[in-house]
Amino acid sequence: MSSEKTTGHHAFREGRFPKENARYFITTCTEKRARILSRSGLPGMIFNCLQEEKEMCELIASVVMSDHVHFVIRLKNPCLSKAMKTFKGRSALIINRSMERKGQVWQRGYFDHKFRDDEDLAPILLYMWNNLESSR
Repeated sequence: MSSEKTTGHHAFREGRFPKENARYFITTCTEKRARILSRSGLPGMIFNCLQEEKEMCELIASVVMSDHVHFVIRLKNPCLSKAMKTFKGRSALIINRSMERKGQVWQRGYFDHKFRDDEDLAPILLYMWNNLESSR
């Protein structure tokens, strides 16, 4: 066992393991917070990418902002990082193709909050709605 201390993002995640059938609130941002996601057709494409992850997760709610995406999922496969890698990879290809560009689309990492079994979704859904309304 190493005596080195874990720091940064890795320290935050230490001891946390995804749980099958758990609900998660996730936020992921574009690289350098580039405001590219509100371009014509992209929100629908991103929504479709989230919907296509059926073997890994069930989409409960999503909001696409100009520089980030919020969504709530129920994890079917106990590997959240694999689901996120698949979503980011698939959506990046579609976004770059539709914008006729190459390069990084998403920031490395993401924020996730695992709901407790008895935790109500309403406050998070309200937050997502308010986030969308404030951007208009």
